[in-house]
Amino acid sequence: MQLVAAAAVRMVRQICLLTLLLLAACGGPGSELPLLPDAGPPDYSLGPGDQVRIITYGEENLTGEFRVNDSGNISLPLIGAVHAAGLTSSGLEGAVATALRHGDLVRGPSVAVEVISYRSIYVLGEVNKPGQYAYQPGMTVLSAIALSMTTWRLFAQARARRSKGGRGPRPSSGPAMSSRCSSDGSDNRSRFGRVGAAVLAALSLAAAADTPAPGPLHIIGSQATGCLAGAVQLPSAGVGFQTIHRARSSFWGAPSTISRIESLAAQAHSAGLGDLYIEDISRPRGGPLPGGHQSHQLGLDVDVGLDTAPKRALTAAEREQVELTSMVRPDQRAIDQAHWSPEVITLLRLAASLPDVDRILINPAIKRQLCQDVRGDRSWLRLMRPWYDHAAHMHIRFRCPADQHDCAQAPPPPPGDGCDGTLQWWFDQLALPPKPTPPYRPPPLPAACKVVMQAP
Repeated sequence: MQLVAAAAVRMVRQICLLTLLLLAACGGPGSELPLLPDAGPPDYSLGPGDQVRIITYGEENLTGEFRVNDSGNISLPLIGAVHAAGLTSSGLEGAVATALRHGDLVRGPSVAVEVISYRSIYVLGEVNKPGQYAYQPGMTVLSAIALSMTTWRLFAQARARRSKGGRGPRPSSGPAMSSRCSSDGSDNRSRFGRVGAAVLAALSLAAAADTPAPGPLHIIGSQATGCLAGAVQLPSAGVGFQTIHRARSSFWGAPSTISRIESLAAQAHSAGLGDLYIEDISRPRGGPLPGGHQSHQLGLDVDVGLDTAPKRALTAAEREQVELTSMVRPDQRAIDQAHWSPEVITLLRLAASLPDVDRILINPAIKRQLCQDVRGDRSWLRLMRPWYDHAAHMHIRFRCPADQHDCAQAPPPPPGDGCDGTLQWWFDQLALPPKPTPPYRPPPLPAACKVVMQAP
């Protein structure tokens, strides 16, 4: 989620211009402020988190939507990985066409690329609404500031008051600002210097967000809003597992999380289960995942497919096309007997036996089937928590490591196996009309995450 180099250079230039204008505003009576020049939008360079549509004319199998992954690549059918980070749309068109020609797949390929979803930027500092914002073509520092409702609005109000020769009303919201400059202009220069610092912080944060923060492990915040330093990446494949959907998923986590995923896969392999398909863990520095995923922010979560059937080793392109098998009927009221098996129970039991598991989220229908099928030791069922969806995968959440004092641990699951009347509530909701869901907007990251996100 870094701003492209060309856009960043343009933004830095505008910060310098903005600083000069602010100083001019405090230069003395009668100072006039020129309008900012209109610079044309720079060529947009692709980066991790961008979603593109690639059309290869006359070749439906080579046409689709793809995400630039954390390594800066997109994974195309038949071709495999094509490096996209740093390229413009036209540059990627040429790279894909070259790969098609070199692979003798298409003679004289005609390729078109369109960016359909942009990665995000962050705005921190002296702003009313710090946080994550969607990048838009041609976005500048000033428009980013406007999105976060910073003191730039107050600057415009102060300029209007100056032009009228009076104080005017004080703004109703935002940081208070003097209606006139001090004799040396230091008051407002200091304030607007902090605005420039806020935007520079946003640029730095965004540029670093796709690499892990250096240093020892440091987990900050909660599952809903947090970050981490010292993350490590799960290999693309290993004993008993293969990662899937790498173009739209992220595979970084706390070292203990990565170790336990590999341990679960090895145990499943020893038990005769097929390779596990691994999806999202966390971004390199945590924070919200693209696409509105509301957890996976601390490097302590992982999504694991529930299909235990034997699997061959897939190519990188094939892994992008995997459709996880649902264990639940379309009506969500019971498991699908065609796909349910004792091996699924074995996998869930192995997952629950991993060290420091906080809970495992599964579909309510799967939970009810476990309540019916499991005999003997049922204590591990307490960790199996019903949650919406989760019909094709389980979401394993680990507890905060004992030495991570800035990690907010959620309350533990209630006592008992969870097979009581509370389980029926989930099925009662299926008969109710769906409620409108407001658009999800990630909450601000904890203030301590600023250091993590801005680290080189």
